[in-house]
Amino acid sequence: MNYSSRVYADFAAAAPMWPRVQHAWQGACKNFGNPSSLHQFGRESKELLNLARQKIARLLECHPHELIFTSGATESTNLALLGIIRAQLRKPHVITLAIEHPAVLAPLQHEAKAKRITLTILPVTTHGQVKLATLKSALKPTTRLVSIMAANNEIGTLQPIRQVAGVLKTYQKQTGQKIWLHTDASQFAAWHQFTVDQLGIDLLTLSGPKIGAGSGIGLLYHKHETPLEPLFYGGGQQTGLRSGTENVMGAIRIQIALQETWQRLPKIKKKIRIYRDKIADELVNFFPNSIRNDQPEGLPNLLSLTFPSLDAEQIVYLLDQAGIAVSTGSACSQTDPKHAGMNLRTIGREYDDIYSTIRISLGWTTTQRDTQKIIHAFKIALQVSQAQSGLTRRVTRTGKIIARNYAFSAQ
Repeated sequence: MNYSSRVYADFAAAAPMWPRVQHAWQGACKNFGNPSSLHQFGRESKELLNLARQKIARLLECHPHELIFTSGATESTNLALLGIIRAQLRKPHVITLAIEHPAVLAPLQHEAKAKRITLTILPVTTHGQVKLATLKSALKPTTRLVSIMAANNEIGTLQPIRQVAGVLKTYQKQTGQKIWLHTDASQFAAWHQFTVDQLGIDLLTLSGPKIGAGSGIGLLYHKHETPLEPLFYGGGQQTGLRSGTENVMGAIRIQIALQETWQRLPKIKKKIRIYRDKIADELVNFFPNSIRNDQPEGLPNLLSLTFPSLDAEQIVYLLDQAGIAVSTGSACSQTDPKHAGMNLRTIGREYDDIYSTIRISLGWTTTQRDTQKIIHAFKIALQVSQAQSGLTRRVTRTGKIIARNYAFSAQ
Protein backbone atom coordinates (compact mmCIF):
# COMPACT_ATOMS: atom_id res chain seq x y z
CA MET A 1 0.00 0.00 0.00
CA ASN A 2 1.29 3.46 -0.89
CA TYR A 3 1.01 5.37 2.39
CA SER A 4 2.23 8.59 0.79
CA SER A 5 -1.08 8.89 -1.07
CA ARG A 6 -3.17 8.37 2.05
CA VAL A 7 -4.62 11.12 4.23
CA TYR A 8 -4.20 10.81 7.98
CA ALA A 9 -6.94 12.57 9.95
CA ASP A 10 -6.75 10.83 13.33
CA PHE A 11 -4.27 13.07 15.16
CA ALA A 12 -6.31 12.92 18.36
CA ALA A 13 -5.43 9.21 18.57
CA ALA A 14 -1.75 9.62 17.71
CA ALA A 15 0.26 12.15 15.74
CA PRO A 16 2.96 11.17 13.24
CA MET A 17 6.45 11.42 14.66
CA TRP A 18 8.20 14.68 13.83
CA PRO A 19 11.18 14.26 11.44
CA ARG A 20 13.46 15.90 14.01
CA VAL A 21 12.26 13.39 16.60
CA GLN A 22 13.00 10.48 14.27
CA HIS A 23 16.49 11.81 13.55
CA ALA A 24 17.29 12.40 17.23
CA TRP A 25 15.90 9.01 18.19
CA GLN A 26 18.14 7.23 15.70
CA GLY A 27 21.13 9.11 17.05
CA ALA A 28 20.22 8.41 20.67
CA CYS A 29 20.08 4.67 19.99
CA LYS A 30 23.88 4.73 20.24
CA ASN A 31 23.57 5.80 23.87
CA PHE A 32 22.37 2.53 25.34
CA GLY A 33 24.00 2.85 28.75
CA ASN A 34 21.97 2.69 31.95
CA PRO A 35 21.77 6.27 33.26
CA SER A 36 22.33 4.96 36.80
CA SER A 37 25.69 3.40 35.87
CA LEU A 38 28.91 5.19 36.84
CA HIS A 39 30.91 4.38 33.71
CA GLN A 40 31.07 6.60 30.63
CA PHE A 41 28.20 4.84 28.83
CA GLY A 42 25.97 5.47 31.82
CA ARG A 43 27.16 9.03 32.32
CA GLU A 44 26.44 9.89 28.68
CA SER A 45 22.89 8.53 28.97
CA LYS A 46 22.41 10.40 32.24
CA GLU A 47 23.56 13.62 30.60
CA LEU A 48 21.08 13.19 27.74
CA LEU A 49 18.28 12.42 30.19
CA ASN A 50 19.02 15.46 32.32
CA LEU A 51 19.29 17.70 29.26
CA ALA A 52 15.87 16.57 28.00
CA ARG A 53 14.38 17.18 31.44
CA GLN A 54 15.92 20.65 31.67
CA LYS A 55 14.66 21.68 28.22
CA ILE A 56 11.11 20.59 29.02
CA ALA A 57 11.31 22.40 32.34
CA ARG A 58 12.27 25.60 30.52
CA LEU A 59 9.26 25.24 28.22
CA LEU A 60 6.85 24.65 31.10
CA GLU A 61 8.70 27.10 33.40
CA CYS A 62 9.07 24.63 36.23
CA HIS A 63 11.93 22.92 38.08
CA PRO A 64 13.45 19.87 36.35
CA HIS A 65 12.90 17.77 39.49
CA GLU A 66 9.16 18.43 39.18
CA LEU A 67 9.05 16.31 36.01
CA ILE A 68 8.63 12.54 35.91
CA PHE A 69 9.03 10.52 32.72
CA THR A 70 6.50 7.69 32.44
CA SER A 71 5.36 5.09 29.92
CA GLY A 72 2.47 7.28 28.76
CA ALA A 73 -0.44 9.49 29.74
CA THR A 74 -2.35 6.68 31.48
CA GLU A 75 0.53 5.99 33.83
CA SER A 76 1.09 9.70 34.43
CA THR A 77 -2.56 10.20 35.31
CA ASN A 78 -2.71 7.15 37.56
CA LEU A 79 0.43 8.27 39.37
CA ALA A 80 -1.04 11.73 39.88
CA LEU A 81 -4.42 10.55 41.17
CA LEU A 82 -3.49 7.43 43.11
CA GLY A 83 -0.29 9.06 44.34
CA ILE A 84 -2.26 11.90 45.95
CA ILE A 85 -4.91 9.55 47.34
CA ARG A 86 -2.37 7.20 48.94
CA ALA A 87 -0.56 10.13 50.54
CA GLN A 88 -3.65 11.15 52.53
CA LEU A 89 -3.99 10.18 56.17
CA ARG A 90 -7.79 10.23 56.04
CA LYS A 91 -10.26 9.09 53.42
CA PRO A 92 -10.28 11.94 50.88
CA HIS A 93 -13.08 13.34 48.76
CA VAL A 94 -12.24 13.61 45.05
CA ILE A 95 -14.06 15.56 42.33
CA THR A 96 -13.94 14.98 38.58
CA LEU A 97 -16.16 15.38 35.51
CA ALA A 98 -18.42 12.88 33.78
CA ILE A 99 -16.68 13.71 30.49
CA GLU A 100 -13.18 12.73 31.61
CA HIS A 101 -10.92 10.18 29.92
CA PRO A 102 -11.12 6.58 31.22
CA ALA A 103 -7.57 7.01 32.58
CA VAL A 104 -9.14 9.39 35.12
CA LEU A 105 -12.55 7.84 35.69
CA ALA A 106 -11.49 4.19 35.91
CA PRO A 107 -8.93 4.51 38.75
CA LEU A 108 -11.15 6.91 40.70
CA GLN A 109 -14.18 4.65 40.38
CA HIS A 110 -12.01 1.71 41.45
CA GLU A 111 -10.85 3.59 44.55
CA ALA A 112 -14.42 4.63 45.35
CA LYS A 113 -15.65 1.04 45.00
CA ALA A 114 -12.89 -0.06 47.38
CA LYS A 115 -14.11 2.66 49.78
CA ARG A 116 -10.74 4.39 49.84
CA ILE A 117 -12.24 7.67 48.62
CA THR A 118 -15.58 9.37 48.28
CA LEU A 119 -16.09 10.43 44.69
CA THR A 120 -18.19 13.16 43.11
CA ILE A 121 -18.57 13.05 39.32
CA LEU A 122 -19.94 16.38 38.15
CA PRO A 123 -22.22 16.81 35.13
CA VAL A 124 -21.22 19.21 32.37
CA THR A 125 -23.00 21.67 30.10
CA THR A 126 -24.37 20.59 26.73
CA HIS A 127 -21.07 21.85 25.31
CA GLY A 128 -19.11 19.61 27.68
CA GLN A 129 -17.79 22.31 30.03
CA VAL A 130 -17.59 22.26 33.81
CA LYS A 131 -20.06 24.47 35.65
CA LEU A 132 -17.98 26.52 38.10
CA ALA A 133 -20.97 27.08 40.39
CA THR A 134 -21.56 23.33 40.56
CA LEU A 135 -17.88 22.77 41.34
CA LYS A 136 -18.01 25.31 44.17
CA SER A 137 -21.06 23.66 45.71
CA ALA A 138 -19.39 20.22 45.53
CA LEU A 139 -16.39 21.25 47.64
CA LYS A 140 -16.40 19.96 51.20
CA PRO A 141 -14.00 19.80 54.17
CA THR A 142 -12.65 16.41 53.06
CA THR A 143 -12.03 17.42 49.42
CA ARG A 144 -8.36 16.93 48.58
CA LEU A 145 -8.20 16.46 44.81
CA VAL A 146 -9.92 17.78 41.68
CA SER A 147 -9.12 16.34 38.24
CA ILE A 148 -10.39 18.12 35.12
CA MET A 149 -8.95 17.64 31.63
CA ALA A 150 -7.76 20.72 29.76
CA ALA A 151 -9.24 19.63 26.41
CA ASN A 152 -11.57 16.78 25.58
CA ASN A 153 -10.31 14.05 23.28
CA GLU A 154 -13.66 13.31 21.57
CA ILE A 155 -15.45 16.64 21.20
CA GLY A 156 -12.56 19.09 21.67
CA THR A 157 -14.10 21.12 24.49
CA LEU A 158 -11.65 23.39 26.34
CA GLN A 159 -12.08 23.60 30.09
CA PRO A 160 -11.48 26.85 32.03
CA ILE A 161 -8.61 25.36 34.04
CA ARG A 162 -7.32 28.73 35.24
CA GLN A 163 -10.78 29.60 36.59
CA VAL A 164 -11.07 26.18 38.23
CA ALA A 165 -7.74 26.83 39.94
CA GLY A 166 -9.11 30.19 41.09
CA VAL A 167 -12.15 28.52 42.66
CA LEU A 168 -9.90 26.14 44.60
CA LYS A 169 -7.55 28.92 45.74
CA THR A 170 -10.49 31.03 46.95
CA TYR A 171 -11.77 28.04 48.90
CA GLN A 172 -8.31 27.55 50.40
CA LYS A 173 -8.16 31.18 51.52
CA GLN A 174 -11.57 30.87 53.14
CA THR A 175 -10.99 27.53 54.86
CA GLY A 176 -7.23 27.03 55.02
CA GLN A 177 -7.74 23.73 53.18
CA LYS A 178 -5.46 22.81 50.28
CA ILE A 179 -7.07 21.05 47.32
CA TRP A 180 -4.71 19.75 44.64
CA LEU A 181 -5.65 20.26 41.00
CA HIS A 182 -4.71 17.79 38.27
CA THR A 183 -5.30 18.30 34.57
CA ASP A 184 -4.78 15.95 31.66
CA ALA A 185 -3.28 18.18 28.99
CA SER A 186 -2.62 15.40 26.47
CA GLN A 187 -4.77 16.95 23.74
CA PHE A 188 -4.38 20.54 24.93
CA ALA A 189 -0.58 20.57 24.62
CA ALA A 190 -0.78 19.72 20.92
CA TRP A 191 -2.53 23.04 20.17
CA HIS A 192 -1.82 25.44 23.04
CA GLN A 193 1.47 26.62 24.50
CA PHE A 194 1.37 27.24 28.25
CA THR A 195 3.33 27.29 31.47
CA VAL A 196 2.28 25.49 34.63
CA ASP A 197 1.81 28.80 36.44
CA GLN A 198 -0.50 30.07 33.70
CA LEU A 199 -2.78 27.09 34.27
CA GLY A 200 -2.48 27.23 38.05
CA ILE A 201 -2.33 23.45 38.43
CA ASP A 202 -0.45 21.16 40.83
CA LEU A 203 -0.25 18.11 38.58
CA LEU A 204 -0.28 17.83 34.79
CA THR A 205 -0.30 14.89 32.37
CA LEU A 206 1.36 14.97 28.95
CA SER A 207 1.22 12.28 26.25
CA GLY A 208 4.06 11.57 23.83
CA PRO A 209 1.93 10.11 21.01
CA LYS A 210 -0.40 13.14 20.94
CA ILE A 211 2.44 15.57 20.15
CA GLY A 212 4.40 13.45 17.69
CA ALA A 213 6.88 11.86 20.09
CA GLY A 214 5.87 8.28 19.35
CA SER A 215 4.45 5.77 21.80
CA GLY A 216 5.80 4.51 25.11
CA ILE A 217 6.55 7.90 26.67
CA GLY A 218 4.57 10.30 28.82
CA LEU A 219 5.25 12.98 31.38
CA LEU A 220 3.90 14.01 34.75
CA TYR A 221 4.49 17.46 36.21
CA HIS A 222 4.04 17.56 39.98
CA LYS A 223 4.45 20.84 41.78
CA HIS A 224 7.09 20.97 44.50
CA GLU A 225 5.78 19.71 47.86
CA THR A 226 2.74 18.05 46.29
CA PRO A 227 2.40 14.83 48.33
CA LEU A 228 2.73 11.77 46.10
CA GLU A 229 3.16 8.08 46.85
CA PRO A 230 4.64 5.91 44.08
CA LEU A 231 2.57 3.32 42.23
CA PHE A 232 5.39 0.77 42.43
CA TYR A 233 8.75 0.37 44.11
CA GLY A 234 12.24 -0.55 43.00
CA GLY A 235 15.51 1.26 42.48
CA GLY A 236 14.19 4.65 43.52
CA GLN A 237 14.79 6.47 40.25
CA GLN A 238 13.16 9.85 39.58
CA THR A 239 13.18 10.91 43.25
CA GLY A 240 11.65 7.58 44.23
CA LEU A 241 8.33 8.32 42.54
CA ARG A 242 8.88 6.25 39.41
CA SER A 243 11.33 3.41 39.94
CA GLY A 244 12.82 1.62 36.97
CA THR A 245 15.52 2.39 34.43
CA GLU A 246 14.61 5.65 32.74
CA ASN A 247 13.57 5.69 29.09
CA VAL A 248 16.32 7.98 27.82
CA MET A 249 15.30 7.77 24.17
CA GLY A 250 11.68 8.40 25.11
CA ALA A 251 12.66 11.45 27.14
CA ILE A 252 14.56 12.86 24.16
CA ARG A 253 11.61 12.18 21.87
CA ILE A 254 9.02 13.94 24.04
CA GLN A 255 11.33 16.92 24.65
CA ILE A 256 11.94 17.51 20.95
CA ALA A 257 8.30 16.84 20.06
CA LEU A 258 7.03 19.40 22.55
CA GLN A 259 9.56 21.93 21.28
CA GLU A 260 8.66 21.27 17.63
CA THR A 261 4.93 21.40 18.33
CA TRP A 262 5.06 24.73 20.12
CA GLN A 263 7.48 26.31 17.66
CA ARG A 264 5.15 25.54 14.75
CA LEU A 265 1.85 26.45 16.39
CA PRO A 266 1.79 30.08 15.15
CA LYS A 267 2.10 28.88 11.53
CA ILE A 268 -0.33 25.97 11.51
CA LYS A 269 -3.02 26.64 14.13
CA LYS A 270 -5.06 29.15 12.14
CA LYS A 271 -4.68 27.15 8.93
CA ILE A 272 -5.85 23.92 10.56
CA ARG A 273 -8.91 25.63 12.06
CA ILE A 274 -9.84 26.90 8.58
CA TYR A 275 -9.45 23.40 7.13
CA ARG A 276 -11.57 21.89 9.91
CA ASP A 277 -14.37 24.42 9.48
CA LYS A 278 -14.30 23.95 5.71
CA ILE A 279 -14.84 20.21 6.15
CA ALA A 280 -17.59 20.85 8.71
CA ASP A 281 -19.44 23.31 6.47
CA GLU A 282 -19.27 21.04 3.43
CA LEU A 283 -20.44 17.91 5.24
CA VAL A 284 -23.19 19.61 7.23
CA ASN A 285 -24.54 21.17 4.03
CA PHE A 286 -24.32 17.84 2.24
CA PHE A 287 -26.03 15.94 5.07
CA PRO A 288 -28.44 18.49 6.64
CA ASN A 289 -29.52 16.14 9.44
CA SER A 290 -25.97 15.89 10.75
CA ILE A 291 -25.10 17.17 14.22
CA ARG A 292 -21.85 18.93 15.05
CA ASN A 293 -20.72 17.89 18.53
CA ASP A 294 -17.53 19.93 18.85
CA GLN A 295 -17.48 23.65 19.50
CA PRO A 296 -15.81 25.96 16.94
CA GLU A 297 -13.83 27.63 19.74
CA GLY A 298 -12.56 24.26 21.02
CA LEU A 299 -9.50 22.38 19.79
CA PRO A 300 -8.79 23.84 16.33
CA ASN A 301 -8.13 20.47 14.70
CA LEU A 302 -11.00 18.35 16.02
CA LEU A 303 -14.36 17.82 14.35
CA SER A 304 -17.05 15.48 15.71
CA LEU A 305 -20.06 14.85 13.49
CA THR A 306 -23.10 12.65 14.04
CA PHE A 307 -24.94 11.31 10.99
CA PRO A 308 -28.24 9.99 12.40
CA SER A 309 -29.29 6.52 11.20
CA LEU A 310 -25.95 5.86 9.48
CA ASP A 311 -23.36 3.34 10.66
CA ALA A 312 -20.19 5.21 11.67
CA GLU A 313 -18.03 2.09 11.58
CA GLN A 314 -19.12 1.39 8.02
CA ILE A 315 -18.26 4.95 7.02
CA VAL A 316 -14.82 4.61 8.64
CA TYR A 317 -14.18 1.40 6.68
CA LEU A 318 -15.36 3.04 3.46
CA LEU A 319 -13.10 6.03 4.02
CA ASP A 320 -10.18 3.77 4.85
CA GLN A 321 -10.55 2.03 1.51
CA ALA A 322 -10.48 5.46 -0.11
CA GLY A 323 -7.23 6.25 1.71
CA ILE A 324 -8.70 8.46 4.45
CA ALA A 325 -8.01 7.64 8.11
CA VAL A 326 -10.58 8.87 10.65
CA SER A 327 -12.17 7.25 13.70
CA THR A 328 -15.50 6.70 15.40
CA GLY A 329 -14.25 8.31 18.61
CA SER A 330 -11.56 7.87 21.21
CA ALA A 331 -9.07 5.13 20.32
CA CYS A 332 -9.10 4.08 23.98
CA SER A 333 -12.86 3.46 23.90
CA GLN A 334 -12.49 0.99 21.02
CA THR A 335 -10.95 -1.57 23.39
CA ASP A 336 -13.64 -1.22 26.07
CA PRO A 337 -17.25 -1.01 24.85
CA LYS A 338 -18.53 0.47 28.12
CA HIS A 339 -16.55 3.64 27.42
CA ALA A 340 -17.82 3.99 23.85
CA GLY A 341 -19.76 7.19 23.32
CA MET A 342 -19.56 8.14 26.98
CA ASN A 343 -18.82 11.77 26.17
CA LEU A 344 -21.71 12.01 23.72
CA ARG A 345 -24.14 10.60 26.26
CA THR A 346 -22.80 13.03 28.85
CA ILE A 347 -23.63 16.06 26.68
CA GLY A 348 -27.13 14.77 25.98
CA ARG A 349 -26.87 12.89 22.71
CA GLU A 350 -29.20 9.95 22.06
CA TYR A 351 -27.86 6.44 22.57
CA ASP A 352 -28.14 5.62 18.86
CA ASP A 353 -26.07 8.70 18.01
CA ILE A 354 -23.03 6.98 19.53
CA TYR A 355 -22.90 4.57 16.61
CA SER A 356 -23.40 7.30 14.03
CA THR A 357 -20.60 9.63 15.12
CA ILE A 358 -17.23 10.17 13.48
CA ARG A 359 -14.23 12.12 14.75
CA ILE A 360 -11.94 13.88 12.29
CA SER A 361 -8.74 15.30 13.76
CA LEU A 362 -6.25 17.14 11.59
CA GLY A 363 -2.62 18.02 12.21
CA TRP A 364 0.68 19.32 10.96
CA THR A 365 0.76 17.04 7.90
CA THR A 366 -2.70 18.14 6.70
CA THR A 367 -2.76 20.15 3.46
CA GLN A 368 -5.49 21.95 1.56
CA ARG A 369 -5.46 19.10 -0.95
CA ASP A 370 -5.97 16.64 1.90
CA THR A 371 -8.97 18.67 2.98
CA GLN A 372 -10.53 18.36 -0.47
CA LYS A 373 -9.82 14.61 -0.50
CA ILE A 374 -11.55 14.20 2.85
CA ILE A 375 -14.62 16.13 1.70
CA HIS A 376 -14.84 14.25 -1.60
CA ALA A 377 -14.42 10.81 -0.02
CA PHE A 378 -16.79 11.60 2.83
CA LYS A 379 -19.61 12.62 0.51
CA ILE A 380 -19.37 9.39 -1.43
CA ALA A 381 -19.09 7.34 1.77
CA LEU A 382 -22.24 8.98 3.14
CA GLN A 383 -24.11 8.19 -0.05
CA VAL A 384 -23.00 4.55 0.03
CA SER A 385 -23.82 4.26 3.72
CA GLN A 386 -27.30 5.66 3.13
CA ALA A 387 -27.89 3.15 0.35
CA GLN A 388 -26.71 0.30 2.56
CA SER A 389 -28.22 1.53 5.83
CA GLY A 390 -30.01 -1.78 6.31
CA LEU A 391 -26.79 -3.80 6.44
CA THR A 392 -25.72 -5.13 9.80
CA ARG A 393 -22.52 -4.06 11.49
CA ARG A 394 -21.28 -7.63 11.27
CA VAL A 395 -21.60 -7.75 7.48
CA THR A 396 -19.85 -4.39 7.22
CA ARG A 397 -16.93 -5.68 9.28
CA THR A 398 -16.23 -8.43 6.73
CA GLY A 399 -15.37 -5.83 4.12
CA LYS A 400 -17.03 -7.90 1.38
CA ILE A 401 -19.93 -5.50 0.87
CA ILE A 402 -17.57 -2.56 0.90
CA ALA A 403 -15.21 -4.12 -1.61
CA ARG A 404 -18.04 -4.91 -4.00
CA ASN A 405 -19.94 -1.63 -3.76
CA TYR A 406 -17.32 0.94 -2.92
CA ALA A 407 -14.63 1.21 -5.54
CA PHE A 408 -13.51 4.80 -5.87
CA SER A 409 -10.47 6.92 -5.30
CA ALA A 410 -10.25 10.13 -3.33
CA GLN A 411 -7.42 11.39 -5.50
